[in-house]
Amino acid sequence: MILHQIRDIRNTKLWARQIAYWRTHLDVFIWSYFKIRLKDTQRVVARQFGNADT
Repeated sequence: MILHQIRDIRNTKLWARQIAYWRTHLDVFIWSYFKIRLKDTQRVVARQFGNADT
């Protein structure tokens, strides 16, 4: 029971780190999830959207 909970906590932390990375690197997420190649200008715009404060 406790080992299962520890594994779940580790998985949750790993997912939280991965999601945080994808949020700041939206262009990488688009490639990883949708397999869409973006042009350089599109990558810059996607990264800016991912790093927006609001």
